Amino acid sequence: MRPSLTLLAALLLALMTHATHAQTDGQRRVRIAASVSQILVRQAINGARDRLRRPDCAAVLDEFTDPDGQTLRENLRAMQRTVTQYLMDIWFLDGTGSTLCSTGDVAAFTTPRSRVVYVCAARFGSVSDSLCGPAGEIIVIHELLHTLGLGENPPSSAEITRRIWKRCG
Repeated sequence: MRPSLTLLAALLLALMTHATHAQTDGQRRVRIAASVSQILVRQAINGARDRLRRPDCAAVLDEFTDPDGQTLRENLRAMQRTVTQYLMDIWFLDGTGSTLCSTGDVAAFTTPRSRVVYVCAARFGSVSDSLCGPAGEIIVIHELLHTLGLGENPPSSAEITRRIWKRCG
């Protein structure tokens, strides 16, 4: 029962601030059919943006490289964007129905250098997974790193997330 109250409180807060931020924060790039999931993803993007404004969190861009050996920060510099500007350039689309979302273990996914992140809406909107707040924000940052060219295996998904928590948590 308690997770339900936590989620309800988070949703009410998100709804109250949603109208204020919707036109100014680049969230027009969120296209998810389930309204609760859409609100939670938007809230996670805003939280991730706030975390990435901190130099210690943004330093995670220096910890990882793309297959060519370039740091993710170097890739970002080549685009002449700050990390928070770049975050607002990413599209978050509904991945419901995809094979990765149907496994139940994945909250979001993308491919390296794609500016589209697919969100498993049911998982983001699930009370039991509780991806509102910090956990959802870390997922957004994790996917942002992939959009900047980071591959996976190696490093493993768990290792990427661990290092993001260490820097940004």
